[in-house]
Amino acid sequence: MTYEKAVMNKTELMRMGFDEAWLDYVFRVRTDRKIAWRGGNGTERSPIQYDTEELEKFRKASCTGD
Repeated sequence: MTYEKAVMNKTELMRMGFDEAWLDYVFRVRTDRKIAWRGGNGTERSPIQYDTEELEKFRKASCTGD
């Protein structure tokens, strides 16, 4: 899959067709924060940012069961 930018927020990814519940799942499950983290000052209301390269690796691994 091709992404517009190296780092995208949840709204941008949802516009590309990603499911909001799946993006939230990735944010909650991957606590190492290589894939998703809170942008800005890191408060609860800050937008969640996603590293698209790491997200794609996770998506592919999830689809294949690796």
